[in-house]
Parts: sequence; C-alpha cells; structure tokens
Amino acid sequence: MSGAFVGAIVVLCIIALIFVLFPLLRDVAQTRTQSRRQINAAIHRDRIRELDQDLDNGTLSRAQYDAAIADLDRDLVQSGAIDSEEDQAGYMPRARRGVVAAAATLSAVAVPVLALSMYHSLGDERAFTQAGTPTTPDRQQQGEAPGQPQQHDPDEIEAMAQQLRERLEQSPDDPTGWVLYGRTMIYLENLDEAENAFRRALDLGADDDPSLLAEYADILAATTGNLQGEPMEYLERALEIDPGHVRALWLAGTAAYNQADYDQARSYWEDLLEVVPPESQEAQAIQSNLRQLPEGEG
Repeated sequence: MSGAFVGAIVVLCIIALIFVLFPLLRDVAQTRTQSRRQINAAIHRDRIRELDQDLDNGTLSRAQYDAAIADLDRDLVQSGAIDSEEDQAGYMPRARRGVVAAAATLSAVAVPVLALSMYHSLGDERAFTQAGTPTTPDRQQQGEAPGQPQQHDPDEIEAMAQQLRERLEQSPDDPTGWVLYGRTMIYLENLDEAENAFRRALDLGADDDPSLLAEYADILAATTGNLQGEPMEYLERALEIDPGHVRALWLAGTAAYNQADYDQARSYWEDLLEVVPPESQEAQAIQSNLRQLPEGEG
C-alpha cells in the first residue's frame, strides 16, 4: 500500500466522517439551544407571576405593570423562546441523545475500517477518489433572559406585536405566543384583540393557569361591562385551582357585591384579606369595603 494512497484514505475518511457526524452533532447543538429557550420561557413565567403579585399587592400601578409586561414579552420574543414549527422540527428529544453519542463513536471507528476493507477487497485505489462536500448549517443567535422594565413608545410595541403575529401565523397552536400577544394588545389598549388572543390560549390548553383565567375574566368584564356570566365562570375556575388567588378573589367579591349578594362578597373579601400584606393599600381598600357591607343581607 503506497504512502500516497494511505494519505488519500485519511483525507477521504475525514470527509466521510464529516458527512456522518455533522448531522448528529448538529442535533446535539439544537438540543442545547432548545434547553436555553425553555429556561428563558421559565424565567419569563416566574417574572410574570412576580409582577402579578406586585400589582395585586399595590406595589405597582397598572401603567407600571403594563410597561413591565411589555418589556418582558419583547425580550422573550427576541430571545427566540417562541419558535416556529420549522425551528422546532430540528429539536431532538432527550431519549435520542445517547443514541447520537453512540452513533458518533461507532461512525468514527467504522468508516476507516470500512475504507481499508474496501481496499483489500477491490485492490483498486480509484475506488476512493470521489467525495462530496457537506453543506454549512444556519446558525441561530440566542438572546439573553428578560431584563428590567424599560420605557417603550407605541411604535416599538406595535412592531413587537407584528413580530408576534408573524410567529403565530407559523405556529398557531402555541398558547404561550397567544398569551404574549394578548398582553401586548392590552398595553396597546386593543381589548377586543386581547380577548381573542386569550381565548385562543385557553382553548389550546392554558386553562389550568389561574392568573390567565382571572386576567381573561377581567378583560371580558372590561369589554362587556359586566362581571356576571362568563367572566364569573372563569373566576370560579381560577379559584378552584388557587383558592387564594388575589385577583380572582377581588373580582369575584366585586361581582357578588354588584349583584347585592353581600354575604358572598364578604366571604370573598375576607379570604382576600388573609392573603394580602396587612399594611398594603390593598388591605386598606378591602377593609373599607367590608365596613360598608350591610350586615345580615345576602
């Protein structure tokens, strides 16, 4: 076996290994990117819950809350945590990772052995003179986790809303995307669009989130002018999941008060008083409401 032929085998084996290993290792990289996206989405959910609590406790005003939500939603979109179906198609489940590693190791050993075997079988160096060129993959940039609230102008928020709309056209079955779009519409004071977006999210399986249920009930009440009927049904579902949910208790008590069901209103607001900070503005408002309720009426 000539030295030139051995060198050719080495070069062509490297090229063959690129063909075999590149798709496998690329799947591993995509898995790591997917894990980062899941972390970003989890951070976003945690910060939304913190903002909900601050709003309910009176720490944030509605304007500050809406600005902070818009900022978090914008950063989540830019981080790539919401993917189109094309992006998600490249994701490799956890169960395949061990298979990928084993296949990569096997390929690294098998390709050179196969090349030498073919040489001895065929005795013809010309059998190894053709090779292809692998294509270069697209690289997707990964953003940072959501940051602190910033000031936004309407054009910036509208641009984010347009970006969300385009993503939802590609992935219409993504409940997280619809929630983000709905909250963006609230910031832009388009309650009809917000209502439609939240309904889509609930229909897609997000109906186990008490904060979303209470928020949707609030939007329905704002668009219809009434907490009775469908809004109250969503509030009751929210309280079944989380009996101490601040917004749901507040709105449910208001709904009962508007119906002159004062005993029920008192029950909701007394429960609410147990879960808000004692010295907060919310606690003071609840105590004021309770003092104004007629005694012994329902």
